[in-house]
Amino acid sequence: MRFSLQPRCYAVLRSATTSSIRQTAPNCAAPVLVKASAFSTTSADLSGHSRWSKIKHDKGKADARRGQEYSKISREIITAAKFDGADSLRLKSALDLGKKAGMTKASMESAMRRGLGVTKEGVEFQTLTVECLGPASVSMIVDCITENKLRTLQDVKYKIKDGGATTTPTAYLFSRKGKIFLAPRPELVEPKPEIAELFEEVFDKSMEIEGIEDAELSEEGPDGDGPVIEVTTTPELVGVVSRELLATMGDKLKALKVGIDWVPNEDTMVDEGAGQEWDRLADLIDKLEATDDVSEVYTNARWSKAAPAESS
Repeated sequence: MRFSLQPRCYAVLRSATTSSIRQTAPNCAAPVLVKASAFSTTSADLSGHSRWSKIKHDKGKADARRGQEYSKISREIITAAKFDGADSLRLKSALDLGKKAGMTKASMESAMRRGLGVTKEGVEFQTLTVECLGPASVSMIVDCITENKLRTLQDVKYKIKDGGATTTPTAYLFSRKGKIFLAPRPELVEPKPEIAELFEEVFDKSMEIEGIEDAELSEEGPDGDGPVIEVTTTPELVGVVSRELLATMGDKLKALKVGIDWVPNEDTMVDEGAGQEWDRLADLIDKLEATDDVSEVYTNARWSKAAPAESS
């Protein structure tokens, strides 16, 4: 418990288990002994600021981030339902992302109905792609899902300019590819197969399924979880390929994400010494990803060495 104190002289008396604040009031004959909290290396808080204010601030930021995440997942559910249909694996993976993020069933069902045109709201969601050249000459593509293209375009362009980037054609440096990210099912019984073994099975199956261009074992998945099996397909066959893979290996693998991504034709190597450029690029990506209407940000950046540590 904290006490509201007027500015006055005080001394802190500490024992092995407790702490006390001895206040000397100007008109008091004897000091007043007040119970204090346990020992802390921080100074006593006499300015009226409470720890709850920081908790509320941190909670507010967390709630804002959660709201942005829910908004992006909702737009992905709407788009998947609208363009891929109610039975598509893209929609299923979007719904799985919503469950993982903690979205309510009602929110996900509402987004799906909007994508299928069931609601009476009359909101037409559209896709928008913005291309730009960012710091360190890194090519970028920003994919958006919005009900107001003009508003979103102005917002994204402003953030691009403010982040030191230039709006210019860069799509020719990328190719549209279908991407399927697979991971072992957690409910597999012991002894669970190693992901390398499952990858070998997927690789063998890829020889038989039309549309698969590549299959690799990646250290990190789309949400930072890994390792995962990453399958690259022609964009128009990503749904067919994902269904065929899961039809034969669905008892061992689950789809983390099914969609169409911008894949760079060549990487732009960013030198380890370009610390300031890296900071500017990372800051720009963060600001773009925090924009409600932005669904994905793609770059062709690759570090030649480990990213430099932040300067103190």
